[in-house]
Amino acid sequence: MTATLDVGHRPLRRNVIRAGLVSVIVRPRAVVVGLVLAASVAALGFGLLYIETLPPDVVTKALFGGGGRLPRQAIVDGQLPIVLLGAFAGAGLAVAGANMQTVARNPLATPDMLGITAGASTMVVLAIAFAGSWGAWFDGIGVPGAALVGAAGTALAMYALAWKNGLETTRLVLVGVAATWFFTALTSYLLTRAQVWEVEEAQRWIVGSLSGASWDTLTPVLVVVPIGIVASLLLRARLAAISMGEDLARSFGTRPALTTGVTMAIGVVVAGVAVSGVGPIAFVALLAPQIALRVAGGTVPGPLTSGLCGALLVLLSELLCRTVLPSSIPVGVVTAGVGGPVLVASLVIAKMKGRL
Repeated sequence: MTATLDVGHRPLRRNVIRAGLVSVIVRPRAVVVGLVLAASVAALGFGLLYIETLPPDVVTKALFGGGGRLPRQAIVDGQLPIVLLGAFAGAGLAVAGANMQTVARNPLATPDMLGITAGASTMVVLAIAFAGSWGAWFDGIGVPGAALVGAAGTALAMYALAWKNGLETTRLVLVGVAATWFFTALTSYLLTRAQVWEVEEAQRWIVGSLSGASWDTLTPVLVVVPIGIVASLLLRARLAAISMGEDLARSFGTRPALTTGVTMAIGVVVAGVAVSGVGPIAFVALLAPQIALRVAGGTVPGPLTSGLCGALLVLLSELLCRTVLPSSIPVGVVTAGVGGPVLVASLVIAKMKGRL
């Protein structure tokens, strides 16, 4: 089915694919942008594998199971998990940001700003720095489980405090900022009580880094993030209806409270698992959905294009760390260095346009 909506003077063409109760919006512009972004992510990922000191033919053989044992270990067990973790974790953070921005109808509503990554970080610091004290419990759930518990607990508390005859977005952001500061202070206190070697490991993780990538840390991210993207895609038509007003959405048969709750839950789970792998890499969840919205168009950020933009941002930051900046600088420092000024500029522009 093809529909044409009149938005200003520009017709917005889109295709709606339906299968039973499931409907997915497909727009030609978004498809083209998605293909370009996917090709860019793939090219950048292969580029990161090939800029190492090993000759290109050795890298190629190692990727396809050939060559010597040492090159295979260096590429397959060393570099490949770093690239895949950066891409999938960046995509996960971006999808979580897109979901939360859409539900709250506020570009500042991201896991970073709402305290979700801070809550996950506190639990992971407990898992890293105090595993000796609480070893049995943390052995049972692992770092991904600890991050998920922290993210989910924070989200539930934030949702309860921000709810007043519905989800109030201003209150949501304010509660989220308060939660961020609380968990940041708690994490700092926990680090003062840990041993020196445990603090070093936790600090490296808190900044946001790909240096600890392995197949063990990659596996949960590799499983959860694609599921989260697909689930978010299936909800996109309902979210687009809600963005035009809850009364109108109800007339289309959409249940706004259920849809927004499920969308937030997907964002929380994906963000928690992504943070468990790479740490709270700053501003990816804020920037990637807004970039995707501007390049792909639409009324809300698309999950797939947002995820690809997030993967591209993290891999570009890793490329800068390897080629231009000192190699000891973590990826999170680069994304924070870019995201901070962009956030300030966005606030200034919004104020000039009378939105603040």
